[in-house]
Amino acid sequence: MTDVMSAERLPLGIRLLQALRKEPDWSAMTEEDLAAFRDAENRRRASRLIRVITGLPDRSATIRWQEVALPDRTVRVRVYRPSPGPAALPLVLHVHGGGFVGTAVQSDWVNSHLAARLPALVVSVEHRLLDARTPLAAAVDDGWDVLRQVVRHGTEWGADPIAPPSSARARAGWSRRSPRSGPGIPACPSGRRCSSTPLSISPTR
Repeated sequence: MTDVMSAERLPLGIRLLQALRKEPDWSAMTEEDLAAFRDAENRRRASRLIRVITGLPDRSATIRWQEVALPDRTVRVRVYRPSPGPAALPLVLHVHGGGFVGTAVQSDWVNSHLAARLPALVVSVEHRLLDARTPLAAAVDDGWDVLRQVVRHGTEWGADPIAPPSSARARAGWSRRSPRSGPGIPACPSGRRCSSTPLSISPTR
C-alpha cells in the first residue's frame, strides 16, 4: 500500500489534524525546545476543541482525576465509571500511547465508552514522559505499579474482586515488564491472570 493510498483511507478528522500540525525540525531542537513542544502538544490534545475531531466522551460515564500514592512517588490517573452503575465493576487499566508526548485526556472518548458500555471501572495512567532525565521504562513502571496498587485496594476503588483485570496497553514494553513481575503473560499482581483480549466498541457519532 502506498503512502498516498494510506492517507486517502484515513478518517477525515485525522487528515485534518495532520494538515494543521506543522512538523518541527527535530534535529535542531534543544532540550528546552522539546519540553516546550511536548507541553504545547499535550495542551492541544487535552483541549475541548480537539474533541471535534477525536470525539466527545460518553455522557453516561463520569470522569475525574485521582492520585495513586506509591512508595516513592504519586501518579495521577483518570478514572471513568458508568453513571449509574453497580458498586463493584470489572477493572480495565489503560496506558495511553506516546512515550515522549501524550496525556490520559486524549483517550477520553474510548475510555468513557468502555466504562459506559462494558460496564467497567477504567483507570487511565498519566505516566511519566520521556526526557533527558526520565527513561522510557518509567512509563511501563508507572502503569504496572498503578495496576498492582488498584488490585490490592480493589474494594476502595469499586473494582470487582472476582472479575480478572483487563489491560488496554499501548506499548510492547508492558508485555516485557509483566513476566518479570508475576506468573502469566500478562500476570496480575495478585497471582490471578489478567485478560489482554483487545476491547472494541463501535462509534455512535
